[in-house]
Amino acid sequence: MIMTKSMFGLRGRLRTATGCLAAIALLTAGCASTDGNGDAETSDSGPITLYASMGVSGTGAAIQPAVEAGLRAAVSTINDNGGLLGRPIEVELQNNESDPTKAVSLLQAEMNGSTPPDLVWAGTSSSETLALMGVTTRSKVMAFTPGNNQELGDASKFPYLFGSSPVGSAIADTLTDYLVDGGYKTIGILTPNDALGNSAAERYKAAFEEEGLTVVTDRYETDAVEMDGPLARLADKNPDVVVFNAVANSAYVLKSRVKVGLEDVPFVGDLSTTNVDFAGAVSPQEKEGVTLAAYTLATTQSDRPGAKNLLDSLHSAGVNMKSSLSLYGIAYDVVLSYANAVDAVGSTDVGKVRAAMESGDGDTYPLSLTDDQGWTEEVHLGSGDAPNYFTFIPVSPLVDGQFQLGS
Repeated sequence: MIMTKSMFGLRGRLRTATGCLAAIALLTAGCASTDGNGDAETSDSGPITLYASMGVSGTGAAIQPAVEAGLRAAVSTINDNGGLLGRPIEVELQNNESDPTKAVSLLQAEMNGSTPPDLVWAGTSSSETLALMGVTTRSKVMAFTPGNNQELGDASKFPYLFGSSPVGSAIADTLTDYLVDGGYKTIGILTPNDALGNSAAERYKAAFEEEGLTVVTDRYETDAVEMDGPLARLADKNPDVVVFNAVANSAYVLKSRVKVGLEDVPFVGDLSTTNVDFAGAVSPQEKEGVTLAAYTLATTQSDRPGAKNLLDSLHSAGVNMKSSLSLYGIAYDVVLSYANAVDAVGSTDVGKVRAAMESGDGDTYPLSLTDDQGWTEEVHLGSGDAPNYFTFIPVSPLVDGQFQLGS
């Protein structure tokens, strides 16, 4: 049975958290002026430059193509509609090699050049975005990122930074509701032994224990091809269910689950398990009793107009979608949200656009993930608090960016 958030409810507990997205004020060299508040205002002619700092190589290379394709789909959509206030957007892509230090050096050179960018896509990871924020915030340039580090969402630190990724607490609360509704009492957590895995484990543990659940945890090495040891240790603690995080190791987790005798214990994968397709790598026995958290956008359950527009744009560009459609949508939505705000206020003034984005103003372009990003004056990351934003699905094949439910 496929369960959506509307079926099990968030009980209003989605906590506002500082997030991972950068909205940064527009600035152009030689032709920039300031408004009465000292905010940068671009000239009203010529193309708008969106400088995209991305990890084309290095650790970010796995998701970079999807992020770039989503960004370019949004830009094409805007340009096909006449541009931003009649001005086309031009994308300038720079490979930061997934190195935060190099990302800063390259952006500084751009900002000090004769034609600084008007907008900045600030990295393919939260670490790159955090490094770039000093440059963009000082320059009052509007910036975007796919990350969800809570510090990045703090509008008091990064007032011109916005992102469509939901804050980390959103999925933790969604998982908590799912477990409580399922009647589970003792929760096992299995995550990789790295910064992202440890952060997820801590976040989930805190959310689960807040609801009075008992939590037992273990870790596996990120390059492991079997998790027999960690899962055997969890089995000794008799969990009712195991929540696991695995960006590239999901099939290995499920194979070890059977080997150590946990096939009768339900397993629930978090959002990391629905970035790529691994359905063909596991047997019917190995995927029995396994449920995965996913963005509704990344399933054939999605029927949003914005999702169709995103798919049409990606198809028109000849994109071969091997990743979850949500990775494309996160980039697509934040750029279109910016364009909606610009259209709503009739200006690229960063102060006005920021306020409009915080209020959710503008409806020129439908979004793929949700109608309401949930941005506020305090938090500039998505809230994940829209009906059917997340869903729970069985292990399913991924075709054209969406998991084929019932296949």
